[in-house]
Amino acid sequence: MKQRVDSLLAIAASTTVNPDSTKIILADVEQLAMQRGGSALLAKIWTRNGFTNYCTGRYPVAIDYYYKAKDYYLSKK
Repeated sequence: MKQRVDSLLAIAASTTVNPDSTKIILADVEQLAMQRGGSALLAKIWTRNGFTNYCTGRYPVAIDYYYKAKDYYLSKK
């Protein structure tokens, strides 16, 4: 399962040229991460979602994802 999630994240990171594909892949990875209970992984997904939405001009959505990731990272300090 971890290998599949890591592979999908790598694909999502390399498909920023096609944001629609990236969003679909990230939705799949997010679902797998939730099943696995990987909060750190979810934070990576939220960061990538933030970046993807930023690149497509959806700034409020990007900010929401960045805040979710930030809140996780700050809770781990």
